[in-house]
Amino acid sequence: TLLMAESVAEGLVKGGLKNFTMHKLSRTDPSYLIADAFRFKGLLLGAPTYNNGLYPLMEQLLSDLRHRGLKNRLIGCFGSFTWAGQAVKHLTEFATAPGMELVGEPVEMKQGFTRETGLKCRQLGEAMARRILEAE
Repeated sequence: TLLMAESVAEGLVKGGLKNFTMHKLSRTDPSYLIADAFRFKGLLLGAPTYNNGLYPLMEQLLSDLRHRGLKNRLIGCFGSFTWAGQAVKHLTEFATAPGMELVGEPVEMKQGFTRETGLKCRQLGEAMARRILEAE
């Protein structure tokens, strides 16, 4: 999933976006992510599937954002899985809720990172960059 995030960031840069922040949820206090969610127009959310659901820290973050009334955001989604993919499904549900706009094609990776996955992730980043720059 980290390799996916790095490829998405490459797409953001290629798409012309200069001001963005990346967070690793497992190492960053959620308060920073929540603050940035309200600071930026677009969010790219990535997580692995965990026990046939969403990675617990991401599930909690999405719950916190819902309870704080986050809306009017552009959302892109990506995730990974080994046996059965569920992360992208849950992230997409968040992204298609009222007040949110899904940007680009969600990217789902099974088991290992490939060139094709990297390309799709860069395309997702480029799509987000274009949409954010259009909105400015």
